[in-house]
Amino acid sequence: MSMDAYWISCTTCGVMFAITDSHEDQLRQSGKGFWCPNGHSLSFGESMAEEIKLLKRQVTRRDERITNCRARIARLTQRTRAYEGASKRRRKLRREAKK
Repeated sequence: MSMDAYWISCTTCGVMFAITDSHEDQLRQSGKGFWCPNGHSLSFGESMAEEIKLLKRQVTRRDERITNCRARIARLTQRTRAYEGASKRRRKLRREAKK
């Protein structure tokens, strides 16, 4: 029977040790801490659930920014068309006045 292992190096003392892949998955998902063989506390950081929440918030903010930018583009496009129309009318009136 073979087990797949995930090798870890302690950030404090540098000792290399292994944990099973399934244990590594559990630790990453839960965000819980663990210890090296010399007793130093380690963790993989935030749990996957927390990371997912953070990413969802970032996506929501980015979507809001995109929506705001599209609305601004629409307003500026409308304003530009209005200026172009006014400019064409002025040129037309100037040409008619010269006749």
